[in-house]
Amino acid sequence: MSERFFLQKLADEGVEVEIGGSEAHHLLRVMRVSSGAPLRLFDGQGQEACAVVTAISKETVRARITFVARVDRELAVNLVLGVALPRGDRARFLVEKLTELGVARLVPLVTGRSTVTPGSSAISKLSRYVVEASKQCGRNQLMQVQEPTRIEDFLVQRSMFESCIVLQPESQSPLTVEDVRGAASVGVCVGPEGGWTSAEMEMLTGGGWEARH
Repeated sequence: MSERFFLQKLADEGVEVEIGGSEAHHLLRVMRVSSGAPLRLFDGQGQEACAVVTAISKETVRARITFVARVDRELAVNLVLGVALPRGDRARFLVEKLTELGVARLVPLVTGRSTVTPGSSAISKLSRYVVEASKQCGRNQLMQVQEPTRIEDFLVQRSMFESCIVLQPESQSPLTVEDVRGAASVGVCVGPEGGWTSAEMEMLTGGGWEARH
C-alpha cells in the first residue's frame, strides 16, 4: 500500500494508534483495508511511520506502529508567501502547488484590490488541502496557513526575512536564484488579480521589499 495517511499524533514503536475521521473513511471505504495490512503514516510535524492494521470498525482503524523516524524533506530556506488569494478552485490549486514546492507558511493577504477574504471555515478547508497535497508529495511537515492579514501588517514582518521580494509585473528586474541564494529565510508578496495599488507598492518598496517580476 503506497498511499500515506495523516495522523496528528504518532506513537512509539509497538504502540497502537487509532485512525478516525476522513482518513479512516478513505481506508475503510476506498482502500478496503483489512487486518494485517501495512500502512504509512505521517504527523505533519516531521515524523513518518510504518504500521500494521490490527483492528477495524465501522468508523475507525487501529494500527500498531512498527517503525517511526523523523525524516526531513523540507527546503533549506524558510519560504513564506503572502498572497492575495484567487477565487474558487484556483485557491485550492495554489495551495496544492505551494505545498509541493516546499513553502513553509502561506499568509492570505488582504489588499486594496483583494476579491477574497477567507473566513475560518475557508482557512480550515485550505489546511485540509495542505494535508492532501502533503500525502501525495511526501512532505512530513505541513505548510502553515495563517489567518488573513492586512498587507500593512505583513510588510512590517520584514525583519523576519533575510530576503524580501514583492512581485510586480512592471518591474524591470527579473526574479533570479541570486535573489534567494544562501538566504535562510525569504518572504515573498504576491498581489491580487487587479494588481497592487500605487500606495501599496510605495509602502512595500519604501519598507525594503525589492520589486521583481
